[in-house]
Amino acid sequence: AQELLKEEGRAKDEEIERLRQAGKLGNEEQEKLRKEISIENSRSEELQAQYKHSNDLVKELRNVVLQKDDQINQLELQSAMKDRKLELYNNSIRSACELHDVKCKLVVVLAAQCAQDMIASNASGV
Repeated sequence: AQELLKEEGRAKDEEIERLRQAGKLGNEEQEKLRKEISIENSRSEELQAQYKHSNDLVKELRNVVLQKDDQINQLELQSAMKDRKLELYNNSIRSACELHDVKCKLVVVLAAQCAQDMIASNASGV
């Protein structure tokens, strides 16, 4: 019976040692998993920082694009205003030319009328 008790005691000691070893392996596995989780958390934080930086860059680019659009719109408006001024100037020149043509025709008509009046006055005075 003593031998049986000793054997059971040794078996229990072995079982206890085996459980201790399993516990050590479990602790080692837990530590390994903790490290992996820490690494993944660091990666996640890094990716979040990169994502935020990318979003900030996108916002900056959108602002630049909006500013450039505003500049383009201003240039187009200035160009349209200059085109309108040029059109008005050309119309003014065209009107001035037409006025000059009318004056010339009027001078010709007046000269012809004066000539007829002179002829008529000479004919009646002769």
